Amino acid sequence: MRRHVAARDSKAYRRAEAPCECPGDDRRARSRRMPWLLLTAACASTFLVTGSGVVRAPFLLDMARDLNASLAATANLFSLTAGAWGVAALFAGAASDRFGRLPLLLLAHGLLVGGTVGMATAGGYAAVAVWTAVAGAGGGCHMGVIFAALSDRVADGQRGRAMGWIITGQSLSFVVGVPFAAWLGTLTDWRGVMLCVAGADLVAAVGLWLALRGPAASAGDAAPASTGAPVSLAAALAVGPRLGMLLAAGVTERVCFGLVAVYFATLLQLRYGVSLGALTLPLAAMAAGNLLGNALGGSLADRLPDRERTFVLSSAATAALAVALFAWDPGLVGCVALGFLYSFANAIGRPALMAVLGEAPARTRGALMGFNITCASVGWIAAAALGGLLIERFGPAALAPPAAAIACLGAWLAARARRLAPPAPRP
Repeated sequence: MRRHVAARDSKAYRRAEAPCECPGDDRRARSRRMPWLLLTAACASTFLVTGSGVVRAPFLLDMARDLNASLAATANLFSLTAGAWGVAALFAGAASDRFGRLPLLLLAHGLLVGGTVGMATAGGYAAVAVWTAVAGAGGGCHMGVIFAALSDRVADGQRGRAMGWIITGQSLSFVVGVPFAAWLGTLTDWRGVMLCVAGADLVAAVGLWLALRGPAASAGDAAPASTGAPVSLAAALAVGPRLGMLLAAGVTERVCFGLVAVYFATLLQLRYGVSLGALTLPLAAMAAGNLLGNALGGSLADRLPDRERTFVLSSAATAALAVALFAWDPGLVGCVALGFLYSFANAIGRPALMAVLGEAPARTRGALMGFNITCASVGWIAAAALGGLLIERFGPAALAPPAAAIACLGAWLAARARRLAPPAPRP
């Protein structure tokens, strides 16, 4: 309670002490504006980066036949992508603290374009696997660095919405990217789709270059809060208990999201016998919940003084809805509605978490954001492995206890981190 009052008083004090802002003061007006070019470029590029992996989902059978490989081996290319993604994110974020955000982003998209073209032209499974790892490394290099780049250029009061734009790009890859790729595949094949992704990503890379070629200091009061020489990766990741708990909470959120993102279609097929063609609307409803949750979560992260509490409430709601979604059979329409609510509740907390991590000093921000992406990759891999094992042995209802327990763990970790937060400054 005392912390909430202090944060509220601190915000009121800053508003009261703010100098008079005249309409003609262009410099202050610029500092208050959101960097819309950068936000658009970040959303579009993240859409393509995430989509470069997930758009392969409709073509697993075609790829297996083309590459003369089993379906399991072809599906394991997703795990290869996630592994390369996580490792690359860890080092790219720290490198961006030392060499700058733009050079690392250009490197990321160079790897992504090269890897995607390599997949499209490879003759066998082994070559496709190698190029998949290259493209995955490019995706990992992008994600941590783009979060840090936006954090550099927006004020703290805008950071939640800015993080929401990037997360929206990720969500759109599921809502729009996968269905569009499936339609495009009717005009060409999976190799043609990969070439189209590579061409679109080249355009997105140009947009990032245009948006980031100016210095971060041009954002005025949104400039990085800390200056100084970059530190080593080990030193940057020597986080205290609070940040460590928040990073662990982020893993729990990704596990909860991964369980529904990967296995919601399987749940509908096993429980209700829904055909592959009829899955489009239920999956779109689930993805729409994620989109709306990200939008609301970004706004709440900027409007409410207590971002950790937003994540706590989001995780608690996710735990309750996990029991309802996986353990209860309310009928097909009810199950789809629960999938929407589950995705909505789960997504509300992520922008708040990313906004808190974005408060890190600029000289270590890239390393921390990259490490967060590495942790998120672990969450995805854990969700895929755990969900598949439980469904195969016990059915979809078996997902309810671990999903609820993991969400409750995330809520507890965020609540503990909230108690360790430094007190808000007082006048």
